[in-house]
Amino acid sequence: MKKYILLIMLCLPVLTWSQNASWELVKETDNNKVYTRNSGNDNLKELKITGTMNCSLNSFMTAICDATFYTQWVYKCIEAKIFKEVSRDSLYYYTVTDFPYPLSNRDIVVLSTQGVNAVTGEAFSHSIAQPNKLPYKSDLVRIELFESKWTAKEIEPGKVSYQYVAMADPNGNIPVWMTNMTLSIGPLNTIEKLEEIVRLPHFKNAPPLSFLAK
Repeated sequence: MKKYILLIMLCLPVLTWSQNASWELVKETDNNKVYTRNSGNDNLKELKITGTMNCSLNSFMTAICDATFYTQWVYKCIEAKIFKEVSRDSLYYYTVTDFPYPLSNRDIVVLSTQGVNAVTGEAFSHSIAQPNKLPYKSDLVRIELFESKWTAKEIEPGKVSYQYVAMADPNGNIPVWMTNMTLSIGPLNTIEKLEEIVRLPHFKNAPPLSFLAK
């Protein structure tokens, strides 16, 4: 059985992204598309979401980089905190994702780094699991393999084009019904909530991010 979970926001080497498998469109709305494909790593799937959002680039990147708000927009996220800032553009965060009974909830420890691609001009946020950075908890299953990357660019004033790519192994056998539910509901639910979050004054009027101001 393929084991994977999509859009869990969270020392391992960088995971190997598939170079050969084609993306399959599995869900779309007017402004967003969700794709999956087989990963180059056994028992893993990759997720991609693309779309546009009506907000400034600074508002968008501030929202996706502020893990303390993840419980308000990331699907099934029930706990989130930033526990160490490495620099102005790099930090560690921790989240817990709700899994239905009888499965155990999952937690993840993540190192997240932000910046701007000097070639494309796109802002990015790259995250990778760091499972040993915090002690394991007996009542939770630690996600040990996870990598994701947001990229975004302002295509006109007040409008952002974005892409999210992620790969994760939630540990343990995940029932097919949950895989299907996560795939059909989770990604677009998260994006719809994010569209609401970026319009909040906290993000709409956020001060310029250091990596965007460089």
